[in-house]
Amino acid sequence: MTDEAYAAHQRLMQLAEARTQISILCNRIEELKTIATAAGTSGMGERVQTSATPDRMDRAIIKLIEEQNKLEERVRDWVQLNREILAELEKLEPTHRDVLVAYYMRRDRDDVTGNRLGYAKDYVRQIRRKALEEYAKRNNLPGK
Repeated sequence: MTDEAYAAHQRLMQLAEARTQISILCNRIEELKTIATAAGTSGMGERVQTSATPDRMDRAIIKLIEEQNKLEERVRDWVQLNREILAELEKLEPTHRDVLVAYYMRRDRDDVTGNRLGYAKDYVRQIRRKALEEYAKRNNLPGK
């Protein structure tokens, strides 16, 4: 892979990294919901507040809200990144654009893309390498 193609690959992989961060946050939020629910049901009797320090449920709810705010921010960043990359991909030859969208945005395997486009999966890989080079050149991405 050329330096330019590698730079293009790194740019497009930002989408996968952002999706992974979003997925991790979603899982963490679900865990915190469970913790907050469990902490809330464990002391269902009458409770007298004797301390100004937050209990387990309060801490879980505070952390849950913080994680939800992080998730909203990450999703906004991901949407913006998607828009930027889609605009960058519009500069490419249609077949190159289709192959990169399939691989980096839809996360299709090469054989799936090949079947859809009528190419062998090895040829799809060749197209992807050329497409990455074109992407780097048309978007002025520096090499390593």
